[in-house]
Amino acid sequence: MATIISTTRAAAQPTPSFRLAGTGYAGGHLYRDEPAVADRDLITGRAQSPVEFARAVLARLEVFEPWVLESWFKLYGHQDPAGFFELMSAAPSATR
Repeated sequence: MATIISTTRAAAQPTPSFRLAGTGYAGGHLYRDEPAVADRDLITGRAQSPVEFARAVLARLEVFEPWVLESWFKLYGHQDPAGFFELMSAAPSATR
């Protein structure tokens, strides 16, 4: 595992060089102080940032169109009710 993380950008807490001292970890220069980081197919994130991590996974898997993902993140990441109304405006009507 230290080999994979040593060659990709990653997010963690505390910094990986501190946590992985003595394991052969050599990727301290790739560490990013961000809630979630996607580097190729490896996505890492902080424990305090589950919504940011989920957004990175959903983006990588292309589950939603970009505007849907942004509205989703507005609702869940920023807790902005406008995201809900953006999502609902595009949802098919339940009464049809």
